[in-house]
Amino acid sequence: GGWMLLYSYNRKVTTNYRPLYDSHLPTSLTNGYSHWHLGPALGYTSTDIVVEVRFFCSTTRHSRIIHFKTSNHHIRSAAVSGNFGNGNRPLHWSTQWTALSNHAAYLPAGTTWTNNGGFYYYPFAGNRGYWHIDSYNAYCDDSGGGGNSSHQVWVRLAGPSRAPTSSPTSPTTAPTTVPTSPTSSPTTVPTSPTSSPTTSSPTEADPIPHVVSLFANSGPTIMRSLPRLYNFIDGESGTCINDGGYDMYNCGNSIYVKAVGMSGYAGPLQYRQGNTSSSAAGDVTYTTFKSTNSGSYVWMAMFHSPSSGILGIKIDGNNGANGGGTATWGALGASTVDPRYYGWYKKVVTSYDPSINHLIIAPGSSWTQEASSNTNSDFHALTTVSGTAASRMYYLLWAGRS
Repeated sequence: GGWMLLYSYNRKVTTNYRPLYDSHLPTSLTNGYSHWHLGPALGYTSTDIVVEVRFFCSTTRHSRIIHFKTSNHHIRSAAVSGNFGNGNRPLHWSTQWTALSNHAAYLPAGTTWTNNGGFYYYPFAGNRGYWHIDSYNAYCDDSGGGGNSSHQVWVRLAGPSRAPTSSPTSPTTAPTTVPTSPTSSPTTVPTSPTSSPTTSSPTEADPIPHVVSLFANSGPTIMRSLPRLYNFIDGESGTCINDGGYDMYNCGNSIYVKAVGMSGYAGPLQYRQGNTSSSAAGDVTYTTFKSTNSGSYVWMAMFHSPSSGILGIKIDGNNGANGGGTATWGALGASTVDPRYYGWYKKVVTSYDPSINHLIIAPGSSWTQEASSNTNSDFHALTTVSGTAASRMYYLLWAGRS
């Protein structure tokens, strides 16, 4: 798997007091100021999901750069849980690491003491400098304040081998982010909860409640990413959005799912508006949720199969475009946050009605996308090519002010 960014803190010389921003995955290397861990962020419990952890920091106070990776079990465990318990030891850092490009620092080889908190509160330190981030200071192989600094922590997740979207040797290159206009094609896949693309443990806990909780609280992030949202009505019950306001739909956004053993699709599925899983087909469960947090009206459907039995999903129904405007669709490639997941979009834009924007997220790239060029049709489907089914798929809908 590729590298996933967990920590990104960029402190400026003009920064005085600024609390750390927990519980938010960062989306920028150059302007990021947040962190999260795999357990609370994505529901993981096993250290085995993490192959390696990578650390990078630089500062204008000196020319030394910390840039290394490690596969130490205790450090990988902290990436999942957010702390070391009582298991952090200097030897975990000073002897079990691999230098990456431009690394030239006293740490981690010079580690003589540690702390059992997360990756921000002195996880490794020595007589000549520290790794540390707090509300007032950020130390990178030193113990002095002031100056500009950048701290990043990455994880490489277990999964299919694939080139990372951000080079492991160039952590100063900013990744692309979600689009600034909902009426234009997205440039990348939004942050998505992750699981193994082709397999899922039969004992895996139902991820739907956790994902809905994250989505329900993502309003501020969505508003920053999609500033021209149109707050459509309906979508909490029924099997379609009857109108949505301003003739957005004529009973559109009906959802269907195809599971292993089925020749066709099951649906249209009932909207659920909650974090409780409902049976869709086979062992596939699903829910739908319309987020209205901070005024951001974005609609999501999530599908989960413990046996990796999802073969595809479909959106169908009628739009209110009356034949006007244009319909476009295509593939977006791998996510910059978790490159095991890929995205496919469709958008319908007219002169007067709100734009309709679809994003389907699925593990891997072996999928076939179908869509209708008729702007009156909401048809959009993604089905497997190779026959390999998925354990999770996601679909997001938002409307833009045309």
